[in-house]
Amino acid sequence: MNKIVSISDAIEAQAETEFAVEAAKPTLQLVHPVQSEPTPAAEAEVTAQSVETSTLAANDDRQPVPAVPTVTTSAEAADPVGAVSSIPDGYALFSDGVYQMPSDEEGEPVFICSPLRVDALFADQDGRGWGRLVVVRDDDGRWHDVPVLNADLTRRAAEVLARLHDCGLVLGVGKGSKDRLLQLLQRWKPQARLTSVSRLGWAGETFDSFVIGSDVIGDAKVLPMPALGNGPARHLVQKGTIDTWRSEIGRKCDGNPLMMLAVSLAFSGPLLALLGEIGGGLHFRGTSSSGKTTLLRLAASVWGSRELIGQWRATSNGLETTAAALNDMLLPLDEIAEISPRALHEAIYMLANGKAKSRMTKDATLADTASWRLAIISSGEISVEEKLKEARLDAKTGHEVRLIDIEADTRTWGVFDILHDAKNAAAFADMLRNAANACHGAVGREFVRRLSKLTRTGFATQIEALVRALASSWVGTLPSAPDGQIQRVARRFAIIAVAGRLATGMKLTGWSDDAAVEAARTAFLDWYERRFGEKREAVDTVVEPLKTFLDNELATLSPLRGDQTESNLHGWRDDTRAYLTAETWARLYPETEGARAAKALLDMQMLLPGEGGRTMRRASRHIPGRPRLYTLNLERIDAYKIS
Repeated sequence: MNKIVSISDAIEAQAETEFAVEAAKPTLQLVHPVQSEPTPAAEAEVTAQSVETSTLAANDDRQPVPAVPTVTTSAEAADPVGAVSSIPDGYALFSDGVYQMPSDEEGEPVFICSPLRVDALFADQDGRGWGRLVVVRDDDGRWHDVPVLNADLTRRAAEVLARLHDCGLVLGVGKGSKDRLLQLLQRWKPQARLTSVSRLGWAGETFDSFVIGSDVIGDAKVLPMPALGNGPARHLVQKGTIDTWRSEIGRKCDGNPLMMLAVSLAFSGPLLALLGEIGGGLHFRGTSSSGKTTLLRLAASVWGSRELIGQWRATSNGLETTAAALNDMLLPLDEIAEISPRALHEAIYMLANGKAKSRMTKDATLADTASWRLAIISSGEISVEEKLKEARLDAKTGHEVRLIDIEADTRTWGVFDILHDAKNAAAFADMLRNAANACHGAVGREFVRRLSKLTRTGFATQIEALVRALASSWVGTLPSAPDGQIQRVARRFAIIAVAGRLATGMKLTGWSDDAAVEAARTAFLDWYERRFGEKREAVDTVVEPLKTFLDNELATLSPLRGDQTESNLHGWRDDTRAYLTAETWARLYPETEGARAAKALLDMQMLLPGEGGRTMRRASRHIPGRPRLYTLNLERIDAYKIS
């Protein structure tokens, strides 16, 4: 435990150092200018940029527009992305719009449109999808980003103009204004470059910027494409402050491990990509009115409003769309009973694995497949296993490790243990619901903002080390040797624990240092006890005589040596297994005890099953006659701790 604490403290110390250094630096964003009066110096800088501009200024009372929201005398500061200075020769931007300038002093300037700029060129990470970031000012002085693909300028010019009009652009009434505007956009080539992204979450593998809707958090020059703000992503909104969320929600989790677990799960979404982990999460199962939906609301409040909470009954296509829209964040789904068993069987794998179904385009080529990584929080009155049984489907290990079952009605008041001065559980749930409605989205943004700064220092390796240390320490306390399922579940809980611990170190939750780790550890041990408790009770009575036999007589079994293996009435052995004859098994477990012992050992994976569900399996060709034998896993038997 000391090792875990020291790693955790190192993470917090490094985080605090990063925060102190970066606190004064603003998040990188494109800055939209607000109409203001320029100083003479700034006006001189702008007007000196073109002869046409100075010519018009001498013959007109209009004044050039500075490209920043504050007055400045520095041309470089006045135009941070080089938009105005890069305007093509023959054009000028003034307070009332963009003009095409005359070729001689005798001609008149031609009004093209209301104020507009091209701030940057953009392309995706593969160098495709080139376009321009056009910025339009409406009649109320607000500026709007309008990404325009180069291909659309030539093939869908009418649609481009319609989008610009929708953002408040006023086009000149003169003949040829549309053509002049399109020519201007094609010729305008600023120096600034942006990388366009078509999904939310981490923008690239450097993890230095994170996209939420139309907001970019971090330092990379990233341009979210317009569609990212639609669908479920429109609920990724911010309301209230971090301090209010911490006071009214974070601190109310104190003494309530399930609340703490749900909130920590919400913070774990951005860690999945850093750790190379597939999606997955927790299913809170309990009776009606036990507070399950409240847990979903608390988790959703980390990233946005309560409208983020979806329903399991959605179609497969609907779940794909929702998952893709919430990439690297949280997917809350309520009422698992409402989805059909077969749809649930497929949906759990699809959502956790992060891949949509492959589809063909209209020209018979394979379409780009949507992908995502998600922390999933689910609720319902029945478990995944119970739901699948409705269609006579078995819950596979893959289901159990991807959506881990949590009992949500066994605490003092349903999901609650402490009500923080509320009169009853219903009043406490109402208090939390009102708090989540009034304050949401701020802590998730701050979490990824700080996390994006830490990733530049190789911090992901420290997070991975902490996850492994926690999972290893928890598994080491179990009475049985861990199989793949146990290890994967332990890792999921460890990721949740680290997420909550990081958020606490960032002063976002108001929890004590190790509260999130303890909540996750307890939940993991509870899961193990529910999953293996009865099986352990059954195996305890049969494993002791087996251990005694192996300690005393393993050496008497004949070693497997290829074709030279000797016959033996008791059995055979190799480095990892023992193969006992039916006679030896009957000596260990007389009469009906043999079948009961075999079942108990099979349930704990100490006995390897045979073909067709038999308790004995056919021996290898190296054993004379290839009889059916009881095949024992020596490592698991040796590791098992009798209660």
